Amino acid sequence: ENEKLKEIKELLEEQLVLFQSEKEEFIQERSLLETIEIQKHDEEIQQLKIQSASYQEQKESAEESFVEEIKELQSATDKDGMRDKIVQGLLSQNGELKSIFTLSQKLNHSTCIMSTGKLSVAEKMTEQLQKELKQEQAESKKEIELLQEKITAMNLQQIERDKEVQEKEEALMLKIENLMRSKDNLILQDDIYGDIIIDNPLILKIIKTHQFQRLKDIKKLGYIYQNISKSTYSRLEHSIGMYYLAGEYVKQLQRRQPELNITESDVLCVQIAALCYNLGHGPFSHIFGLFLKEVFQSGNKPWEKVSEASVMMFDHMIEENDDVKNLLKEFLDNYEADIEFIQELIHGARTGQRKGKEFLYEIVVNKTSGLDVCMIDDTTRDAAVLGMNINFKWRVFLSKVEVRNENGEQRIFFQKDDLETYNDLFKTRHSLHRELYYLRKNRIIAIMIKRILVKSDEKPIIRNGDSHLTISEATKSMFTYTQLNDGILSAIKSQ
Repeated sequence: ENEKLKEIKELLEEQLVLFQSEKEEFIQERSLLETIEIQKHDEEIQQLKIQSASYQEQKESAEESFVEEIKELQSATDKDGMRDKIVQGLLSQNGELKSIFTLSQKLNHSTCIMSTGKLSVAEKMTEQLQKELKQEQAESKKEIELLQEKITAMNLQQIERDKEVQEKEEALMLKIENLMRSKDNLILQDDIYGDIIIDNPLILKIIKTHQFQRLKDIKKLGYIYQNISKSTYSRLEHSIGMYYLAGEYVKQLQRRQPELNITESDVLCVQIAALCYNLGHGPFSHIFGLFLKEVFQSGNKPWEKVSEASVMMFDHMIEENDDVKNLLKEFLDNYEADIEFIQELIHGARTGQRKGKEFLYEIVVNKTSGLDVCMIDDTTRDAAVLGMNINFKWRVFLSKVEVRNENGEQRIFFQKDDLETYNDLFKTRHSLHRELYYLRKNRIIAIMIKRILVKSDEKPIIRNGDSHLTISEATKSMFTYTQLNDGILSAIKSQ
């Protein structure tokens, strides 16, 4: 972009030089025309002067003849006949002389008129040329001023762009320095997104906590791996995928719609919410929900939804890890407000905390359309387990999502032209429920595990300091709940 701006600037400067050159040529042509016209006028005046001089000579010759005739008249006074002839001759000559005088006067008068007329025409033409020249100069001046304004504006834009580029370069260099300083960069090879590079110190600390690492031992598809060997990926992988997709989602909006004023703190809040969305899951994922529903029939369930347990585990993680809390205070703009915002994002409940940024609540959990990062990562990852051919391209999807105002709120909108693609995604989701989640043999295994958990809940097997708790009792404290994962079956078996 800098090079294009420089090229445009150079082109405008070349056009300015060319215009000034044309202007000088025009002035020279005008001057040459004036010189030619004046020369023509001078030649005509010179010819008139020559004619006037010729008539003047004739006049002087006639006067000399007249004087001689007068002298002859005086010497011949005695002869009447001769005198009459002389008088008649003088009269006739006097008439010719008068005609010569008259012609000479007319010639002088016409010469003066012609000279004056020619000069006035030349003056008028000169004035007209000067007027046109001034007008051309004024227009040229305006065009030059406009060009100068454009060049100034381009220079200002160039300065701003240079400043932005410099800021980005500085930010990039700072990021590179942080990467070089940190020995804990994490590069994960993901089946859906390829290489996922995690370099943010806060995200790395969260991932390393015991509360998050617990998800490594909780399979996303529960006990289905007994029937489908590929379904062994954990809630941790799903959480990392959600974190990455949510980050790309909000950063795409940040780049394409800068008027939304999405801050880096906003981006980080969305990423943390996506990363911690699965913290509340128990052993074998949704199977544990069936267990809780049965053992807490009389009420007093520790939570109604898994998202509530995730928020509770998120709070417990902050309390148990001072380094995470300190980094949250360092990276977030407003610690208390942003922590509350992250909790709301996990719940999927909008409270109006981010006025004008309501769309941020629709990235991790979109209760309006259901098309959120949880559903997208969940569906694409599970479809890969069954080897389904899915047409949904997440990068194309993110490039077309945009935010618009609806009833005074900024909401996420999807492209109508891609409706068929979205329908295919939901059809795939439906197929997964039919062919994977609720497949008869998979449901049988799920029910068997639930019965094992319910039966085992009669005996305390979860260590709590010097005492032991039952599985259901362990859910009432996040400290003991952290110990629950898919390894619970081994603990039950060892009793």
